[in-house]
Amino acid sequence: MSAQWKVGDLDADLNRLNALLEVICEIQFDLAIGEADRRVDSLLWVAREMSKGVMHHLDAHGFEAAS
Repeated sequence: MSAQWKVGDLDADLNRLNALLEVICEIQFDLAIGEADRRVDSLLWVAREMSKGVMHHLDAHGFEAAS
């Protein structure tokens, strides 16, 4: 497995996470004040798990978060 593949894979994961977050925001911000959509909570759980996967990938390959 080449380093280029790893960078491409990580980039794809981040793009998917970004797309998911855009959908979550679109749903949430289109709601009337006081209105709730249960899908938002579910999608936020998915986004959290995806971000954990990205962080696990970065940790496993020795990347450190910028301060």
